[in-house]
Amino acid sequence: AAAAGAWWWNDRPWSMIGLEWPWLWPKGGPLLVMVLFAALYVWDTLRDLNAHPDRASAAEELQSSIGFLPVNGREYFHFIFLALTAGICEEFIFRG
Repeated sequence: AAAAGAWWWNDRPWSMIGLEWPWLWPKGGPLLVMVLFAALYVWDTLRDLNAHPDRASAAEELQSSIGFLPVNGREYFHFIFLALTAGICEEFIFRG
């Protein structure tokens, strides 16, 4: 977020790091796409969590077979935060 904020604050073009589609969106378009994708992901996750009647048994089975999965809401938040920051930081390091 700090790197993206500094990039935006210095009015550098997002196209320099491959984040702008000028033929399709105005200047803030890539941010809009990212926000829409994040909203769709959260909506799909919440819908999926509420759709399984035997969610507890499935979660217990997964936890026993894969030990690093989050167990509660706090761990899930950290898991999602780690996944998002890893991808974003990787792109900035690779492209930057």
